[in-house]
Amino acid sequence: MGALDTVNALTAALNAQQWDTVASYLTDDFVFSGVTPQPVGKQAFIAGQQAWFAGAPDWHIALDNPSESGDTVQGMSHVSGTHTGTLALPGMPPFAATGRRFTTTDQNTATVRGNQLSSITIVPGSPGIPEQLGMPRP
Repeated sequence: MGALDTVNALTAALNAQQWDTVASYLTDDFVFSGVTPQPVGKQAFIAGQQAWFAGAPDWHIALDNPSESGDTVQGMSHVSGTHTGTLALPGMPPFAATGRRFTTTDQNTATVRGNQLSSITIVPGSPGIPEQLGMPRP
């Protein structure tokens, strides 16, 4: 399985909310950064994704024109959803549903080690999802 295959498999597992499968595609020392106040590890990343799905049950990630170079995959991700439930992101107070639809296009870089992702770095689009929802900044 190549790096792009691994990223596509992770994205499919995220969209299907298959949390054990998501965990299996992340190294134990996995780091997610760029849209969180500070980098987070594997468990915090999964908890954050679960919180987004709870707050926006139609949360969806789509990759656009990803390119693979060795163990690195770069591309754009389109994230969309509708904020119909309470959003309780780790480390933040719960944010009541706004009913607002959101969409963003973010630049991302993923690094793969073996058949697992060791990091994902996101450069958020503008406006970001928190701004679209009117969320307070941490």
